[in-house]
Amino acid sequence: MTAAEPQGTLGVRIVVIGVGNRDRGDDGVGLELLERLQHASRAELPHGASIDWAPSDGDLTLLMDRLEGADVGVICDAVSSGGEPGQLHVIDVGRSVLPEDVRCASTHALGLGETLELLRVLGQLPPELWIYGVEGARYDVGAGISNEVERALPEIVHRIARDLTHWASAALGAGALGAEGEGRPCTRAL
Repeated sequence: MTAAEPQGTLGVRIVVIGVGNRDRGDDGVGLELLERLQHASRAELPHGASIDWAPSDGDLTLLMDRLEGADVGVICDAVSSGGEPGQLHVIDVGRSVLPEDVRCASTHALGLGETLELLRVLGQLPPELWIYGVEGARYDVGAGISNEVERALPEIVHRIARDLTHWASAALGAGALGAEGEGRPCTRAL
């Protein structure tokens, strides 16, 4: 997987960014989700919607560039909040700040939360921006994704693919996304 791959035609533009490092255990889950979602979402996307797929090794300037002009932004990343490994956290950061108890792994001076707040201050957040954070178990150098996280991935991929299709359909049909149950995914952890 190299650069972003546009899919579909113009109408509603969704950007999905997978963040992580495959050589640091569960930190690679964002990249793994991105790959699996590309395959799962192709057949489900309505005509008139496009998805830009963007892998990121944690370079948050990519995030800033890719989200520009998007109708919906989705960021898939590993999180560490003390929850159960494999637990999915769905966070609406388009309307509120990233909660203090949910931190996305970052080795950079400017983390994901700070980058999103910078975009908010600059008025560059998309109308809809969601983080799908998967609780990690280990982040050891040279390790792969843990068994606990691996077991949770099929259900998580299904959930995100469903939400992507729903957002695209809602935006194309109504011009705007509604409240939870009317175009908005549920924000409960799985």
